[in-house]
Amino acid sequence: MTTSQETLVADLRANQSRLRSLLSRSKSKQVKAKSIIEGARSTVNYYFNEMRPSFLKYGLDNEGLGGLDTLMQDLLVHTQKASMKKS
Repeated sequence: MTTSQETLVADLRANQSRLRSLLSRSKSKQVKAKSIIEGARSTVNYYFNEMRPSFLKYGLDNEGLGGLDTLMQDLLVHTQKASMKKS
């Protein structure tokens, strides 16, 4: 992995860690907190706008990114529905 790829992965991990921290502090079963929803959307946007194009550029293909694409799309759907938080 090159330095720029490592930086992208580190940034995605930091976003994920921040989002996990926000979720763990939430006491309710339903995720409605604006900070959590914005954090999730920010993570998804960062992945699709920055990370994914870079991974494609460095040789990963659509099939290899399919699982992560699905997870990110699911995360976005859940933020739009103010879905129930897993316990």
